Amino acid sequence: MGKSAVPFLCVIVVSLGSAPGEGIASQDIIFPPLITVSTEHGRTSTSLFGPLVAYDEGFFAVRPLFTRDRTKDVTTFLYPLGKSTPEGSYFVPIMRSGTSDDHRTFDLFPYFSGTYRNRPYSGVFPLYGRMEHRLGFDEAEFFLWPLYSRTTTAGVSTRAVFWPVFSWSDSGMFRVFPLFGRETEKDTTRTFALWPVFHLERSPERLMLAALPLFRYETGPSHGNLSIVWPLFSYSRDDAAGHTSVDAPWPLVRFASGGYEETRLFPLFWAKEEGPSYRYLSVAWPLWSSSSSAEGEVAKTASSVLILNRYTTTRGPEGVRSRSLTLWPLFHFSRDGTRSRWFFPAIVPLFHDEPFMSSWGEVLTLAKGSSGPEGVEWDILWKTLSVKTSPAYSRWWFSFLVSHEQTLRGRRWGFLGGLIGTPRPKEQAEGVN
Repeated sequence: MGKSAVPFLCVIVVSLGSAPGEGIASQDIIFPPLITVSTEHGRTSTSLFGPLVAYDEGFFAVRPLFTRDRTKDVTTFLYPLGKSTPEGSYFVPIMRSGTSDDHRTFDLFPYFSGTYRNRPYSGVFPLYGRMEHRLGFDEAEFFLWPLYSRTTTAGVSTRAVFWPVFSWSDSGMFRVFPLFGRETEKDTTRTFALWPVFHLERSPERLMLAALPLFRYETGPSHGNLSIVWPLFSYSRDDAAGHTSVDAPWPLVRFASGGYEETRLFPLFWAKEEGPSYRYLSVAWPLWSSSSSAEGEVAKTASSVLILNRYTTTRGPEGVRSRSLTLWPLFHFSRDGTRSRWFFPAIVPLFHDEPFMSSWGEVLTLAKGSSGPEGVEWDILWKTLSVKTSPAYSRWWFSFLVSHEQTLRGRRWGFLGGLIGTPRPKEQAEGVN
């Protein structure tokens, strides 16, 4: 915005704020996309510089840097890098906090801390620290990591010196990585040498031998698997499920039958069927693909062209519950029950990610609309053209040139951003929300 626009904006605000008379003083400021201040049903909303600044009683945004939704208690900072909710907060990659029934955590790299069942822990990575029920361990501690660390899982403690080179555990595991390692767990023994080349695993239900990538062989009472030049060429069978599969070579060519049916000649053709619960078909991927799934009485279908152009439907016993259409990067439409909405363009199709839409959606969208039992809304070029209608209320404006508002009490016309116009009805009709 040029320097000349700043005094112009100040003149608009001062002149309207100081105008005499009830009708004039209560007029809105309609100069989109520079500034829009509108009051509807007793609630005032403000927009500055197109989508960049927005404010009302429950929401504030300086896009895309910051948004604050007071009604949902959600705050974002340069989303998706940062987000704060009652359950926790994060700012990638330096800060994270969380709260659950028995666990509270706070990390500000390199410092971390937490309280698990009233037992506090903390540390400074990689100097020293202790933690509980994090990173998949029941307990973990370290000193000058990777010099020394100890972890506990399911009552078994594992110690490491110069991780991952030297490590051993109470259960009998011993490793000198990558030269040799051996681990015994109940009735299963796993051994490796010159990892990842040589592997041996023994148990009553399984024997596995591998010299990767030359071959991998696995057998058991009711199953077998053989791979040559792993994982390119393999054959698998499962007698219990009546299933066999062949990859030649993976992941381009695959045939499977029994437990599920699959034919893959990627990227020319790919079909997979797991009974009525899941079906998938693609031709000349990513040119066209479709999928369907069912869970109980709910069925979902999706078709896509070049991945991002998608049409999806969800059906229940009562019929179609929802549907959506994305024509990337131009247009997106969705309907859920009696409510629908659309966006133009659809550059980043993350329309179900509410924090993303609050932070970036308004910046990347030139036109949008929605409809439902409560009414219809259209917004084009950041409120340059705005239309809102409901059973008892309607309002529209085109830039600062002309605006119109009508309620059950009457109507009002405005011109030149509201500087000139008929008085606003002093009261809304009873029952207007």
